Formats: sequence, structure tokens, C-alpha cells
Amino acid sequence: MPYGVRRRRSDWVVHETRALRGVDLDEVDGIPCTSVARTIIDLAAVAHPFQVALALDDASRRWPGTSRRWRRGLAS
Repeated sequence: MPYGVRRRRSDWVVHETRALRGVDLDEVDGIPCTSVARTIIDLAAVAHPFQVALALDDASRRWPGTSRRWRRGLAS
């Protein structure tokens, strides 16, 4: 979510950042969100490494090329 935009829901966890690039953004069913690669990178900051590996494995199977974009995101 863009920094400063907040929606209150007790069952949601909202992550904010000031450093979103265009490549990090996506849209699903008209709802703005972060790309799969960006979501996995953000997940690494808050989840156990095993959970991150599972997410990356799942994304790589569903969307070929995700791991390449993920590695490119880490490099920048």
C-alpha cells in the first residue's frame, strides 16, 4: 500500500512502504496490490525462512519466472 493510506480491519495486516517502484505494483480483479515477487521479498522480513521458501516454490510453479524477478528484486 502507498505510505499513509490506511484501511482499518482487525483481521488484516497492512504493510506500508515509501519505496514502491512501478515494477512492484500489480492489480488483481481491480484491486491494487504488490507483485508476487515483491510480496515474497516483504514476506522474508516477517516470516520464518521455511515459509518464505514454500511461498517462493509455490509462486515459481504457478508463475514461471517469479524466482528470476525475486532475485532481481534482491539485487536492487
